[in-house]
Amino acid sequence: MELMMLLTISNSSKVHITFKSNSRTAKASQLDSLGQFLAEISQYSLLSHVQEIELAKVVQECWLPFQDEGSLTPEQHRLRKKGWMAKERLVKCNLRLVVKIAKQYYKPNDRLTLLDLIQEGSIGLETATEKFDLKRGYRFSTYAYWWIRQGITRARSNQSRIVRLPIHLFDRLSKLHKVETQLSQRLGRKPRLEELAEALEVSPDEIQTLLLYKNEVYSLDYETPHGKGEVRFGDLIPSSDRDEPHAYVEEMELRDRVDHLLLSLDHDARLAQIIRYKYGIGCAPLKTAEIVEVMNLTDHRVRHLAKKARDLLREQCEQLVQGGQLEIGL
Repeated sequence: MELMMLLTISNSSKVHITFKSNSRTAKASQLDSLGQFLAEISQYSLLSHVQEIELAKVVQECWLPFQDEGSLTPEQHRLRKKGWMAKERLVKCNLRLVVKIAKQYYKPNDRLTLLDLIQEGSIGLETATEKFDLKRGYRFSTYAYWWIRQGITRARSNQSRIVRLPIHLFDRLSKLHKVETQLSQRLGRKPRLEELAEALEVSPDEIQTLLLYKNEVYSLDYETPHGKGEVRFGDLIPSSDRDEPHAYVEEMELRDRVDHLLLSLDHDARLAQIIRYKYGIGCAPLKTAEIVEVMNLTDHRVRHLAKKARDLLREQCEQLVQGGQLEIGL
């Protein structure tokens, strides 16, 4: 049940956080991996503003100019390695910021786990180390916050839903959720459509459209809590092609009674067969002309046999009703 999280920054690749697990349960694996990861990043102390500037200068001077590893001189290789080490330290010392932001966007019911969000945020952090501009005078953590948040929000937009929404719709939904939460806390109730529209400065129709996009799509194989365990979400949905249980039982009971009545016509198999064809018992109902063709009889003969069969069945039903064996009539 050993788990391992590897965070590596290769000389020519992005930040990779790889999870390897032999655990029997995915949830236990994630908790163990997260705990091990947090313990690892706690070893790296936070950087002062001066240290951030020094490391950022080394990255800009020694790492960014020497991306093409194949055409470098030995001296340039040495500078490139120095730049890579500065970049690695800049990333590792700011991983706690990634975890903090990832927790803000993590939702227990999302398809993306907290570890997924941390990985996406780490990629954004590495992008920030390459694009950080010292001339603007910002703290590196302030600049990196935007890239980390963008990486996480883009990942949630692309992967947190089964049906992907365009990023502009996802951003509007996030804003709607934030405003809805604020209004609920202030008003002490769920805000009305008009109140949401006024707060967001849009029309009520636009809010109504956004609320339609807000609905989640769930897989029928999604495991949901039920009783003391979990069941498939699809098992809780009633079948649309089945009647209510009592109606289904009544229908099957009626079919059995009809089959029993048709057995009374066994002395002439054509009688029972015509009734079955005409009323669709065990098959699709046929018109008289179709029955004539199937049974190779004349039209007059088919009508005569159908009338005879109905008379016999009616007589049989009357006898059953009188004997108290049948409570329904034909």
